[in-house]
Amino acid sequence: MVISTSSIGLNVTSVSQASAEIRRIVDSLGGFVTDSYIEPIPRGKFVESGMLLEPSSRASLTLRIPAERLDRATFQIMSLGKLISFSTNSRDVTEQYIDVSARLENFNSVLEQYKQILITAKTTQEILAVQQRIDQVQEQIEVLTAQMKRLESQVSMATVTVSLIEPQIIERPKNGEPSLLERLLLEPLLVALSVAEILARGLLILIVGLLPVYPLAGLGYVAYRRLGRQKRDN
Repeated sequence: MVISTSSIGLNVTSVSQASAEIRRIVDSLGGFVTDSYIEPIPRGKFVESGMLLEPSSRASLTLRIPAERLDRATFQIMSLGKLISFSTNSRDVTEQYIDVSARLENFNSVLEQYKQILITAKTTQEILAVQQRIDQVQEQIEVLTAQMKRLESQVSMATVTVSLIEPQIIERPKNGEPSLLERLLLEPLLVALSVAEILARGLLILIVGLLPVYPLAGLGYVAYRRLGRQKRDN
C-alpha cells in the first residue's frame, strides 16, 4: 500500500482559465478539489527579479485523484502551460496498515469476550465493571477504524498540489542603472537637490552683482551718522 503525492508548478497564460480546466480534468477522472485560491498581483509590486510593470495573478489548487489515474492526470495538467517545477513522492504504508489491522482484530476479539462475560454477570457491580471495559475497548476500536479508513483513503486517492502563475512583465535594471523602485525613491531627493542648487547659485549671483554698491552704501551710512550727530549737537 503506497501513498502518492506530487507537486506541479506551471506558468500559464490565464490563471483563471487554467484553474477551470484543471477542475474539469479532475472531475473527468473521478477526483475532486479539496482546496484552492487565486491571488491577484498588482502592477508595481516588487518581485525577486525586478518591478512588475503589468498586473498578474497566481493560484494554488490541492487535488485528490484516484491513484491509478495519477499519471494520466499529471500529463493533462502539465499540458496546460510551461512547466516550472515538478516533484513526486511515494510512501509505503503496508506495514503500518497491517499493524493497525491486527490491533483492530484483537480488540474486536476482546470485545466479544467482554460481551459474553456481561451476559453471565450477576451483580450490579460486576455489570458496571464489565460495561466500563467494553466502553474502553469500543473507543480503541473506533480510533483504529478511523486510522484504517484514513490510510485506505490516502492510498486510493493521490494528492496533487498545483501552483499556477501568469507571465510577468518585469523591469530588470541593467548593470549600474537604478531600477524603477530606486528611481521612484530617488526622484524626490534629486528634485530637492536641484532646487537647492538653483537657490544657491542665485544667491551667489546676487552677492557678486551687488559688490560695487557696498562702498557707496558704506559712505551713505557714515554720512547719515554724522548728520544725526550734528542735529543732536545743535
